[in-house]
Amino acid sequence: MNWLSTWLFHPALALGVAAVASPILIHILSRRRFKLVRWPAMEFLLAAHKRNRRRVQIEQLILLALRCLIVALLAMLVARPFLRPSAAAAILGSAPRTERIILLDDSFSMGYRLAAGQTVFARAAQSVDQLARWIAGESPDDSLTLLRTSQTKQPLVALPGLGEENLARLHDALSQSAATDLAAGPADALPAIADLIRSAPVHANTAVWIITDLQRKDWLPENLVAAGQSSSSRPPSVIAPLAALAAAGRSIRLTLVDVGAEHPDNLALTAIDATAPRAIARVPGRYLVSVTNFSDAAVNDAELRVAIAEQALPPVALKRIEPHQTLRESVEANFPNEGSNRIVADVAASSAPDRLPLDNRRGFGADVAAAISLLIVDGEPSNDDFRDEVHLLKTALSPAGRVSSGNDIRVITDEQLATIDFRSFDAVFLANVYRVDENAQHKLEQYVRDGGGLVIFTGDQIDTALYNDRLFAAGRGLLPAELGETISVIGDGQGVTIDSWDAAHPIFRPFAGEAAQLLRGARFYAFTAARPAGETAATSAPASQTTTTRPAARALATLTDAERSPLMIERSYGDGRVLLVTTSADMEWNAWGRDPSYLPVMLQIAQYVVRPSEFTGQVIAGNPIRLSIDPNQFALTAKLRLPSYPADPPYPIEAKPSDTGFHLLWDRTDHVGLYSLELKRPSGDSLLRYIYVNPDPRESDLRRATPDELRAALHEMKFEYVRNIESAADQSASARRELWWPIVLVVVGLLMVEQTLARWFGARG
Repeated sequence: MNWLSTWLFHPALALGVAAVASPILIHILSRRRFKLVRWPAMEFLLAAHKRNRRRVQIEQLILLALRCLIVALLAMLVARPFLRPSAAAAILGSAPRTERIILLDDSFSMGYRLAAGQTVFARAAQSVDQLARWIAGESPDDSLTLLRTSQTKQPLVALPGLGEENLARLHDALSQSAATDLAAGPADALPAIADLIRSAPVHANTAVWIITDLQRKDWLPENLVAAGQSSSSRPPSVIAPLAALAAAGRSIRLTLVDVGAEHPDNLALTAIDATAPRAIARVPGRYLVSVTNFSDAAVNDAELRVAIAEQALPPVALKRIEPHQTLRESVEANFPNEGSNRIVADVAASSAPDRLPLDNRRGFGADVAAAISLLIVDGEPSNDDFRDEVHLLKTALSPAGRVSSGNDIRVITDEQLATIDFRSFDAVFLANVYRVDENAQHKLEQYVRDGGGLVIFTGDQIDTALYNDRLFAAGRGLLPAELGETISVIGDGQGVTIDSWDAAHPIFRPFAGEAAQLLRGARFYAFTAARPAGETAATSAPASQTTTTRPAARALATLTDAERSPLMIERSYGDGRVLLVTTSADMEWNAWGRDPSYLPVMLQIAQYVVRPSEFTGQVIAGNPIRLSIDPNQFALTAKLRLPSYPADPPYPIEAKPSDTGFHLLWDRTDHVGLYSLELKRPSGDSLLRYIYVNPDPRESDLRRATPDELRAALHEMKFEYVRNIESAADQSASARRELWWPIVLVVVGLLMVEQTLARWFGARG
């Protein structure tokens, strides 16, 4: 029946061809049976009849064949045969076999629910089913391979032919499939398809169909090429692997089937970011929760709900979010105990249910420390607190009171600097330190390069020449600026104040709005002139590492003197940060210690420069979970709890050695949700580390690429764009050429021939 459907509109009616038996039956039944009587007079007639019998039989068979052919053609006329140019080529033997490859997009954006309640993925699955049946009607002997963007190495089905049994297998596989939690797109899938085509044993024609919602982020470059730009100067597109095969002589036909929603709307929670590198127990910390409106209309009724562990905070009504805009809401979290904890946030709009619920939730695993370990190097110690260089700084970083600052402070003198092990501290403060010897310099460089934080306060006794020679090193060293002479502005008794600052920087972010006036009250009577370092190649890395370019230093705050001299200068060094404060930590050069802004600024500085936690509490779905393990503190075997726990038991994981120590690795993060690693201490106690696997926020933008944009971006080869697979089937049906009128002409001609022959044969006797 499949074969008949390739050239008949109504293959079932072709059974009418069996009516050709009617002329045969009539012929057989019409034969008369005679009783033989021997009559001598008839012997002459019988002899003549025997001579003409063969001629008569041949004439009757000719008439019978004509009548049977007429009946068969009438039956075919009712079945409505048709012909396509491709079918004609196949009949002539010139159409090669075609390898059919269908790529089904199963990224989580395909889980978007349409108005009828059907998901985009369900629509795509229906399109695949319709496409396979259409191909079966066209070329039932062609093979078909169905791939998914999330699993390109393992076909969902691979069918050698398109018979009813194989089509049923395809239908069952599609009915059991659904959109994943991943953001897998064509960028990874199309190279795999190219490899599949390249490995085919026979160079047959290949037809590739991609069933997708055609998200802009998957198909278009960040900056669309100009309309008049030549193809050679455009960047390679995602279809470049297929285009390379086509350019090499392979016959490839590409069709993009767009099944995306016409005007999608989506509200998504796209990020949770900590404003400080470390979370400290019983110290309030702030997290920025980003909510993005991926819709063409503003959202006025969104609500944010946040839970710390199992305790839900009061819901927060969000401000109006404009179309395709992101709102960042600051949320305060106070973790009661050290150890691992978690934050989970949800967003929803009350006006309408969200059609893509997967990206409405996001989590963050926090490694909560008991305290931040800070080392302060006192360059001018004194038994008198008012003369001691770091007394005010130490007090500001760990003020007395019922509320803990979360800072654990150790103070040493500059003579102890060369003997200290910096690795046990989260940040180091140098306050008016006369000089740093070569041994301490190398240890500090390695410490900051590995992620540590360094804060340098100037003062009246630092060796400027040595600092510039060793620590600045023509812009290659730790110091973010070249130091100049000491500037004194004591003459008028007023000094200078803070002129401007980077309000978006984490150090000054708390001083927004009216709080900005707090910064303008501080007075500075002396400071060190400094020229921030420009962009330069980093040569301080070990020879085994690749030399990179360091960004230029930047002034975070300036003073009100005539030159607008910098007060704070920041620059990265390796994985760490260095902050230069051009005035003293005590009140020898300023009256900052008496100003209310001194304490919060020092606390913000400490929070900003500290070494970030090595623990990563959130990963994007599809990326591996990696956790460093200290074998002196934990066993090298751990248990992993998946989001389905306790329905699924924990999985044992063995730590693997590497160049940097031991690591636990889990790379099967296909599902979003809370993962937890249970670590065992030598004492037998357990410690949980929470990691939240979140959806890729880029996948939440559902805007589709238009056909014109696709043609501009996918410039390497031609392709067909299909908005509806049914329209493609209709176009194929319109290409059919019905054969009813030639059949009618043939039937009429045969009837005339049959009547003429019948009259002629009858006249001859």
